[in-house]
Amino acid sequence: MMTGKKAVLLSALGVLVLCGCEPRQAEEDEIQKTLRMAEEARRQTRPGRGGKSNNVYISVERVQVAARDAAGLGALWEFTSGRLAVSGGNGLARGGVRLGMAGSDFEARLSACARRAKTLRRTSTDITVLSGYQGYLWVGRSVMVPELRIISSSGEAVVLRRARLGTALLVRPRVLADGNIELELSPFFSAPKSGRKFTISAMRTRVVVKPGQKLVLGADSSSRRGSVAAGLFGYSSSGSRAATIVTVRAVRL
Repeated sequence: MMTGKKAVLLSALGVLVLCGCEPRQAEEDEIQKTLRMAEEARRQTRPGRGGKSNNVYISVERVQVAARDAAGLGALWEFTSGRLAVSGGNGLARGGVRLGMAGSDFEARLSACARRAKTLRRTSTDITVLSGYQGYLWVGRSVMVPELRIISSSGEAVVLRRARLGTALLVRPRVLADGNIELELSPFFSAPKSGRKFTISAMRTRVVVKPGQKLVLGADSSSRRGSVAAGLFGYSSSGSRAATIVTVRAVRL
């Protein structure tokens, strides 16, 4: 049984301990890592009413493997749940992006995958965004995409070929009255060479998560060349085929 500060912190992140059994070690380590990073951000944030600010701390991890290891990474979806609290339509899913909530075994399975897949790379970053405002969750700062077919926010059909792009998810977090956090996500591409930027508003999706819950995103297995999902998750910086998943956690500071 957990007591003291550790139990309070885990409870604050919405972690459930069932039947007196503690979470798996890998998942607990991941939670503690998020807590440490959130606490550091919290110390740099001025509190608002009730000692809490309206800032939302978001930690993001990008996991990528070469095409030959894609099957192993894809197997991680077995350890996620597709039961999402989506507000409105799921534009990301319609556009070939797969979403799920990580289960208790997800982090342990990811660690096992990392030991087997020689091409696997894990990178992480974090941002702090004021509730109701937007930020960027970068999937790739510089990715060579062989082909990308999109409809811009103005309705223009755009085809990009052999384009070096910044790929991201535009995120707008909102702190809800019940303490949960709504994440509004839209695909975003920037083309540094031309200076053009594209937000795919038609794929905007609002997902409600509990504080500390891990949201997993990647390309659906049926996503095609040239699709938004393939552009976000299907290529490496060199332009070779790759498989990528992105995990996102959000905590109110």
